[in-house]
Amino acid sequence: MFTSASIGYEFVTLSPAQIEQRRKLLDLAGFQAWLSPIILLALIAAFRQISRLDGPRTRTQPRKGPKPPSTLQLIYHPTSWFLNSTFIPGFGAVHVQLLGATYLAWLLYLVFRDTGNDYLHLTKSFGHVAITQLPLHYLLSFKHPHNPVTLVTGLPHERLNAYHRLFGRIIHFLLAAHAVLYLRFFVRANLLAKRIQDLDVQLALTAFWLFNVLGLLALPPVRRVMYHRIFYRSHVLISAIVLPVLFCHVPYTRRYVAQTAVFWLLNAMMRRRASRTRRYRMRDPSWRASQTHQRATSSESR
Repeated sequence: MFTSASIGYEFVTLSPAQIEQRRKLLDLAGFQAWLSPIILLALIAAFRQISRLDGPRTRTQPRKGPKPPSTLQLIYHPTSWFLNSTFIPGFGAVHVQLLGATYLAWLLYLVFRDTGNDYLHLTKSFGHVAITQLPLHYLLSFKHPHNPVTLVTGLPHERLNAYHRLFGRIIHFLLAAHAVLYLRFFVRANLLAKRIQDLDVQLALTAFWLFNVLGLLALPPVRRVMYHRIFYRSHVLISAIVLPVLFCHVPYTRRYVAQTAVFWLLNAMMRRRASRTRRYRMRDPSWRASQTHQRATSSESR
C-alpha cells in the first residue's frame, strides 16, 4: 500500500470483488452526471410550459392604477442588472458563471462520492464524469434553430455559446485533474516508464493534449484575433479527432463518446446543408432581387 497523505487518499490494493464494486460506483456516478443536464432541461421546459399557460390569465386581469414599487421589486432590478452583467469578457454574464460554479460543485460531489480513501477510484472518477459531459457540450455548439437545447430553453445560439464555452472549461478542468492524478500515481509507484509505453496511456495523453490545444485556442484573445483562420477550423477538426482517441482509450465511457460523435456528425451535416443553401440563394437572381426590395422597403419606412 502506497500512502498519499497530502490529499487524504491511498494507493490501495483491492480484491476482484472490490474492483467490480468500484466499477459499479464509477458507472453510477457517470450515469447520474450524464442525466443531470437532461433533468435540468426538462425542468426548464416544464417551467416555460407553465408560464405559457399562466400568461393569458394574467393578461385578462383588469389593469390597476400605478403602485409604488415593492421591496421585492426594489431588490429585483439591481439584482437582475448584476446577474446579467459581464465583468470578464469571454466568460459570459454573472449568472452564467454562477450556474457554472454550482454545476461544477454538483459534478465534484459525484466525483468524490463513495471514493473512500481509494486514490485510483478518485482518479478514475474525474475522467469518467468528464466524458459524460461531452454529449451536451457538443450539442450546445449547434447553430441550427432546431437545436434541441434551443427548442427547450428558447435561447438562440449566440446565448447558448456562453454555456458551450462554460462546459468546455469544466470538462477541461476535470480531465486535467484526471491526467495529473494518474501521472502522479505512475511516478509514486515507479510505473511511469512502463505505462507510458502502453496504448491506453498513450491515447489518454494524446486526448489530454488535444483538449489543451482546444482550450488554448478558445482563450478570448486568440478567438477574437484569429476566429475564422485558426480557431474555428481547428476547433471543428480537433473536436472530431479526439473522439476516436477517447473511444479507444477505455471501453467504460464509449456510450458517451458514441453519443458525442453522433452530435458532431449531425452538426456537420446541418452546417454543410446551411452553407449550400446560402450559396444557392446567392446565385439565385430572384432571391437577390427580393432581398434588395426588402432593404429598400425597410429604408423607406424609417
